[in-house]
Amino acid sequence: MKKITGLFAAFLAGVLILNACSTVEEKKTQETLTNLKLNEKMEHNAPAYHLKSTKEELKKILFTSGQEELIEEGKAAEIEVMVNNMTDTVGMEYRQMVTGASWMAYEGYVVLRYLDITLSAGMSDYVKEVDETYDPIWFTFEIPEEYRNTNPMIKRFYVLSRPGGTGLCDLDSNENTLTVALTGFGMYTLMMKDMYVDGILMEPCQEEDTGWYRKEDGRIEACTGIPTDESGGESLYLNEFGKIAKGWQMIDSEEGRWIYLDPKTGYRTKEGWHEIDGERYYFNAWDETVTGWFEADGKLYYAKEEGGIARSETITANGSAMLGIPWGEYTFDENGIVQE
Repeated sequence: MKKITGLFAAFLAGVLILNACSTVEEKKTQETLTNLKLNEKMEHNAPAYHLKSTKEELKKILFTSGQEELIEEGKAAEIEVMVNNMTDTVGMEYRQMVTGASWMAYEGYVVLRYLDITLSAGMSDYVKEVDETYDPIWFTFEIPEEYRNTNPMIKRFYVLSRPGGTGLCDLDSNENTLTVALTGFGMYTLMMKDMYVDGILMEPCQEEDTGWYRKEDGRIEACTGIPTDESGGESLYLNEFGKIAKGWQMIDSEEGRWIYLDPKTGYRTKEGWHEIDGERYYFNAWDETVTGWFEADGKLYYAKEEGGIARSETITANGSAMLGIPWGEYTFDENGIVQE
């Protein structure tokens, strides 16, 4: 397979400035290469798509010159493209790689779908997955109906993003599609943001029928710590989809920081003791679960890596230099108090 040299990838990196994107002319229709089989597949409610690159172009990109000759002579070859919607199964670590943090959409964008885009190619007796290509392969994705813009006061932008902030902007003029040129395959994120076209602003963080929240400059963004009463006593937490999150949410994968949101109201769990699903947790002043050794009510406790405190068990626990506790084996009673 022909591999990417990095030149085109460098050109595409960081193109989230969508005003710099230009439209492209309509590509010619697919040629008839009956011995080159092209399969385009979708799974798990992935957005509909089609390849703008023709079979002839794909043949030149994905096959060696020797293979091209064999195809011209009638040798069977195969290309398969799969777009899989991974939104319901993608891990928190990947989500944070994409957005910077699970609760903050990148530069005002909100996430619509997490997609795994794979490409395989080869002769009929040897087909393998392709990670990168030298020349770009053009895709056009249809924007799902629920995310299409119907408000003339708003200009809506779409982008296909990869971890690290690399984004591919829209290269066509159709507001209901996203056309991108891919040279790498794997996990991508379909994102969008809105800008008001006439400068009219809304109040920050007002929930709309879609469940997204807007900032004062008109951008859709996942705002955090939204007060729900004048005292600010209760607050909601929005994920990268711009939706009210519920249940457990990791806010820092490196340090293992978690918060818990009421499954019905979405309110954040506050500082202090809380019992959740039969486990006892202690939340700090930032509404995060405590792990390791800590003091509360004048007593020592140990919260395991998953956050629940050790109770009615003997475990090997890490030490705490701050509290002067060495690493070793400790026994805890039914209330979680360490036994001498």
